[in-house]
Amino acid sequence: GCIVVDRQYTDPFEAVDQGEFNDGSFSEGSDLQISNGWVRGDIGPVRDFDAAANDSYGYSDGSYSSVTVTAYDAQDRMGMLIVDLNGGDIRTARAGTYRFGALSTDTVDGATPNITGCSEGSDSFYDAPATDGTIVISDVPEGRQVDVEATLPTESGMGETQATGSFVIARE
Repeated sequence: GCIVVDRQYTDPFEAVDQGEFNDGSFSEGSDLQISNGWVRGDIGPVRDFDAAANDSYGYSDGSYSSVTVTAYDAQDRMGMLIVDLNGGDIRTARAGTYRFGALSTDTVDGATPNITGCSEGSDSFYDAPATDGTIVISDVPEGRQVDVEATLPTESGMGETQATGSFVIARE
């Protein structure tokens, strides 16, 4: 997760076991192969961000999934989106559009979605959970396409910005 604010995130590299059982179910914890990551939009003080991911990783243990997509643009600014599903597995969730926000949240097959936006500029660090947004899960030939839209609070908390991201989870 983000390292710019003193906040505890699950470390997806602490997977206990890798792989898939013969019956098609997943083992205790599995790293996810993430590709085609992209981050764009306004993330805190970093505005007009638009870059392909330099680093993407994910983890799922069947009851918790987390994917982090990190990109650096031509100005060497960092933009990051973290997509978490608490109580579910993003690999097996039903394809569809899921909305979340302060007043109501669609569950993703019973799991609670959350998006966190992080950025780093020449003199700024930002890390905040989205106040609302959308997660769209669809199946594509390469695997599982996930597109996210997130409304993030400004640094002062008095306004909002929009960020989007996408990535593909490879078929296992």
